[in-house]
Amino acid sequence: MRVQLLTDQEYAALLAHLPKSENRDELIVRLLLQCGLRAGEVCTLTIDNVWRDGHVHPALYLPRGTTKNHMARYVDMPQPVRTCLANYMEDKIRDFGMPHQAHHLFQSHRSGGPLGIRDIHNIVKATTVTAIFRAVNPHALRHTYATILLRYTNIRVVQMLLGHANVSTTQIYTHPNSSDCKDATDRAFAK
Repeated sequence: MRVQLLTDQEYAALLAHLPKSENRDELIVRLLLQCGLRAGEVCTLTIDNVWRDGHVHPALYLPRGTTKNHMARYVDMPQPVRTCLANYMEDKIRDFGMPHQAHHLFQSHRSGGPLGIRDIHNIVKATTVTAIFRAVNPHALRHTYATILLRYTNIRVVQMLLGHANVSTTQIYTHPNSSDCKDATDRAFAK
């Protein structure tokens, strides 16, 4: 089975498109693509996991009961995600007042209740069809995150950020492309 993954060009096109999206949808896609969260983890995020005392946390906190393997973890948020989160929270506070720390971070426009996994899938599908002209599922964004991250760090760091108990699970998320292979051989055997 071939895993869906964004190419470097699709990744760049999606990032260029995101500022044109609604703040909520941009933040959801960034959490999947630039923090490697699962759709279910995005659904369970509360205000307290990302925001405290009027400030964005540098890392989001995923409590034990909200992760697939029931292991709590912190996930560092890159600056574009933190900026997007700050903008989202400013809009939320302006429109609805300061939310309670235990409230879900994302609500449905239709029902006002927390977003579900199907909602996340629909948001990602709509965003990617518009940005890169093909539908992508949330897990493909997680695969893309892991693949890109491996260009900058080792597999143990990626394992920790993805919340995997075993490195063998992380290995299925690694998808080197031809340019990765060429760069590696060029660097290794330059002399």
